[in-house]
Amino acid sequence: MESFLERLSGRTAASGQLAIESLFVAHPSSLFFETDTTVLITFVGEPTSVSIAGDANNWSPIAEPLTRLEGTTFWWRRLEYESDARLDYKLVLNGVTWILDPANKRTSVGGFGPNSELRMPGYVDHPEIYEQPGIPRGTLVDTTVYSDGLGNERRIVLYLPPEYDRNRDSVGLIVVHDGIEFITLAGMPVILDNLIAAGSIPPVIAVFIPPVDRSAEYAGARMHDFGAFVSDEIVPGLAARYRIKDDPAMRVVMGASNGGNISLFMAMRYPGLFGNVAAFSSNVVEDISARFGRPPSLPLSIYLDIGRYDIPVLLPKVRSLVSELSDRGYSFKYNEFPEGHSWTNWKTHIDDALLFLLPRRDE
Repeated sequence: MESFLERLSGRTAASGQLAIESLFVAHPSSLFFETDTTVLITFVGEPTSVSIAGDANNWSPIAEPLTRLEGTTFWWRRLEYESDARLDYKLVLNGVTWILDPANKRTSVGGFGPNSELRMPGYVDHPEIYEQPGIPRGTLVDTTVYSDGLGNERRIVLYLPPEYDRNRDSVGLIVVHDGIEFITLAGMPVILDNLIAAGSIPPVIAVFIPPVDRSAEYAGARMHDFGAFVSDEIVPGLAARYRIKDDPAMRVVMGASNGGNISLFMAMRYPGLFGNVAAFSSNVVEDISARFGRPPSLPLSIYLDIGRYDIPVLLPKVRSLVSELSDRGYSFKYNEFPEGHSWTNWKTHIDDALLFLLPRRDE
């Protein structure tokens, strides 16, 4: 691409424009990978400005402007990332109009709609996130729960593992915060189907719980009330109706961002109920980090990860917690991935968490 840009710079406007059109016929994508770590992001059009906003610049609409090749409608910017990076982004036209990259067919789902997706050449996909033909499927059961303690009502969804009704064995339990999004945006039931079918984890029931007042319940004034709702209402209610193992080592509480914070809080507060916690790109309020940093250590296994292009304020919080866990000798696994604060990131690494926390054990 460097030689192409150099050749264009010596052409007339008309011949340069024709060369650009020919280039995109031969290479109908906005992304040109010069090396495993270098990508040229391009755009063809006539706005007054074009910039990239995404995970890599904390979604700034001005931090990474594209350059227009004089006399043409061709815009470009060269960027360097890790060879296995995966990032969400949008193009910002004229400083105000946010669009998907029209010449990039890859998109990634998000809480605010789809984004364009950049996968560097070394990125490795996880097959567990895709439906596999011919394997048994779990069952989703919708219900509504009213909480006396919280004074509110919410929809929850249960995942029952394949052949649950035919098998009389008790199974493990996963409590998932931001539960509806973990179904619709992260496709977690498909991941559970695949891991169970492969024998990678034992059969589990998962309960997908959404928030009603997310900030207060997950990281604010209602954390204790919400924790009691799960520990005193949800889990006993499930245990009374379904065959769930009464063993903290077979129970996981998990979530992302503030959902990771409430997961860490619940594992800290109820270690006799949950022996495992997974927190993706987690907020970590100060009291939680402090408790994990002082004796006695809790009987927990902990999975943490975060993106290197995540929300900047979260990175030191998670790294500080990792240091506390290491100093106290906790059983934990920690990953930093060259990704951002995104549902595709969390979706892709659900299997990493569950393979660490719930490995299949021969009985």
